[in-house]
Amino acid sequence: MKRPFAGISALLFLFSTAAAVETHVVYPTGTFPLDVENIQAVIDDLGARGVDGRIILKATDINGFPNEFNFDRFDNGDARGTVYIDGPDYGKDHRGSVAFIGEEVDGWRTTIGGGANVISFRRKDFLIVQGIDFIIPFRHAIYVAQSSGAVIRDNFFLFTLSPNDATHAAPIAFDGDVAASKTQITGTIRIIENRVESVAYDFFSAGVFLRSTNARILVSDNDVLFARNGIWNEMSWGVVRIQNNRIHAISPEPTWYTLGITSACQLGQDVGSIITDNQILVDAAPGNPFLSGGKGVYLLGQQRMVDDKLLDCPARNSVVAGNDITISGGLSGIDLLACSFGFTPGHNRVYSNLVYGNVIRGDAFVGIDVGELDIFFPEDTFDVHHNLFFGNRFEGFTSIGTDVFFDVQTRDNVYIGESETVNDLGTGNRIVLQP
Repeated sequence: MKRPFAGISALLFLFSTAAAVETHVVYPTGTFPLDVENIQAVIDDLGARGVDGRIILKATDINGFPNEFNFDRFDNGDARGTVYIDGPDYGKDHRGSVAFIGEEVDGWRTTIGGGANVISFRRKDFLIVQGIDFIIPFRHAIYVAQSSGAVIRDNFFLFTLSPNDATHAAPIAFDGDVAASKTQITGTIRIIENRVESVAYDFFSAGVFLRSTNARILVSDNDVLFARNGIWNEMSWGVVRIQNNRIHAISPEPTWYTLGITSACQLGQDVGSIITDNQILVDAAPGNPFLSGGKGVYLLGQQRMVDDKLLDCPARNSVVAGNDITISGGLSGIDLLACSFGFTPGHNRVYSNLVYGNVIRGDAFVGIDVGELDIFFPEDTFDVHHNLFFGNRFEGFTSIGTDVFFDVQTRDNVYIGESETVNDLGTGNRIVLQP
């Protein structure tokens, strides 16, 4: 959209008297790197003084015309814009929580065009991002490596569909360092009421990406459309609840899986992911479902090597309930898998998960898949046990193989169903069908 241009920037500082929070207003100019520098100047000043800041990013320029914050939307080489919120661990003695608040004026919302890792938050404070449109950023729009909590709400993220060098792209990414123990991403995180469109780069691209977090996380009421992977959560210590999201996962090329919701490698001892009441549509690439298939909900357990230490990362104590899953040409609607993708031999486990009340539609190789996948090491061991399945329905679903499949490494699982077909190759599994 062509927008009026104003060449002069204005920063209006308003100070709150009710609490130790300063409110700053920043107007867009449509000029790179001026827009980046104006926001960064406010961030640096607040951080150096250790003051919490509420930064209002305006939808219009100083003259009242709709404009966008230009973070190098059209890519001048490597000069894409990033706002850094760094703390002591990154060489700056900066502290203070930050809120970026957008607005809407006559149907025009606050817009940031372009950029790379547009908001990069790396200190142990609280982050709020609300009411902002991010248009075609590179790799991440919001990237959090450290925080003590966050609210990411009512934002819009538009990426592109064509593959490029933006591997591991994710508009919203909370990405801690598992080698740094449990201290980097903590507190309470709410990712709610956002809309993501067109994130289909490589296998690891996702609409929402969570890794190595030790927080109470709610991902709720988001629209994630045309993404290679909808929501991806791995190697977390805390409780992650993923609920009431609408996901459309697609694969832009027939090379690898496309996944609706993935929960991989639970590090916490007690509670895994809670995945409930999501609407998931998976459009897998045509061809062999084993090579180019897709999955609706994917629980993955394995062991991984991190800094020469073998971490036990099973899929355990998770709940998958009430999801409405439609899959087209994929591998499975729901998959519980112990897998040796960790590139080191180990003991891979999936246990004590509850799968109930889900509806599976469409066509796939299998509706519910329970088992193991050994790709790299013949000495790997697998244990998929004591998982409970009941009340799941297959409505208008066509399987190439069987509706439900238990592989040879499964044991002591319980499946309670109706008239679906079940192929059980495991040991001690209890299958109860009540048409």
